[in-house]
Amino acid sequence: MVKTIGRNMKLALLVLASVAVIGGTASAALFVSPGSPSAPSEPVAAVPVAAVVPQPKAQEPARNAAPVLEAKRAPVPILYVPKAAYVPPTAQESQVQQAEGMTEAAARAAIAADGYKVVRSLTKANGRWTARAMRGDTEVSLTVAADGSVGAE
Repeated sequence: MVKTIGRNMKLALLVLASVAVIGGTASAALFVSPGSPSAPSEPVAAVPVAAVVPQPKAQEPARNAAPVLEAKRAPVPILYVPKAAYVPPTAQESQVQQAEGMTEAAARAAIAADGYKVVRSLTKANGRWTARAMRGDTEVSLTVAADGSVGAE
């Protein structure tokens, strides 16, 4: 049984090699134009060196010229919308806010100021805010205390 498999493999490799050689020869014939044989059948007459007159070269385009870009429409302007920075509350506002508790907007702002993105499921429980937010590619659970400090759970 092992000899049969080995024989079949040898036969398959021989057929594959034959097909590759025949295919390569056939494709090489496609790339040779019929008007110019690879080996000339008639000898080429010797031309004296003095008789060769250099032909003036056609003027080539400048290679260092910058490419020309044609705009079909006007470019779209980039709109920059500056975002307001988080400003921590003053001491008096902080005391009033601690008495009333932190608002949802303040909790979101504190999380964003700490470097987290995409704040989800922001809920208030036991006087503190809990949320899920993205830090890079990782989603983490966060808590925001009444004083605005953000910590990971």
